[in-house]
Amino acid sequence: MTERCTQRSFGVVTIAAAVVLLCAAPAAAQFDPTSRAFHDQTPFHLDGRHRDVACESCHLQGTYKGTPSRCFDCHWTRRQDDRYRLQLGTQCETCHRTSAWTSVQWNHGGMTGMALGAAHRTLSCQSCHQNGTFRMTQATCIACHEKDYRATQAPNHVAAGFSTTCEMCHRASDTSFRGATAHTFYPLVGRHAQAACSACHVNNVYLGTPRDCVGCHRTLYDRTSSPTT
Repeated sequence: MTERCTQRSFGVVTIAAAVVLLCAAPAAAQFDPTSRAFHDQTPFHLDGRHRDVACESCHLQGTYKGTPSRCFDCHWTRRQDDRYRLQLGTQCETCHRTSAWTSVQWNHGGMTGMALGAAHRTLSCQSCHQNGTFRMTQATCIACHEKDYRATQAPNHVAAGFSTTCEMCHRASDTSFRGATAHTFYPLVGRHAQAACSACHVNNVYLGTPRDCVGCHRTLYDRTSSPTT
């Protein structure tokens, strides 16, 4: 008799539980949508913009089990959000922050081996990486600045036969091309630092310019009469 009553009670409890499950509200409705604190009890803590999106944005079709927890799985496998189509890698969190897609921290030197100087840091990525191409075959200055090299007239780089190794004169830390330090082998001091290039390099001829004083100033030497030389 006792065993029969136990079986009957178990059956009633089972049916009641089934009714509760069938009548339960959708999973999202069981949580307070104004606070995502409950999500911190899961392996995936919500922060930044994730706190603002609707539950169904991540939990498709009301499915909560197996929801991706990696940035890549949600933002590429599902959404293909990457405009550069994985050219910069698959580790989204290396550059992006959850506060916004535009909140980017990209260490160009650390990630590519080519550090950006003061002027380069102010440019948009597209200035160097045209047509969305990031895998460049050359990382030399002249690869980007050949047009600047050929167009420069003061002094005329082509006519003067200047080296196309731009960094021999220009520094990446300079904010403009005018910060050139060409005279590493012949430092310009005093009046020399103020003279125009053409004063010493006549007709844009740079090769063979004298490095000793008399090579440039012989005429002054010869006509000096007080005192006579």
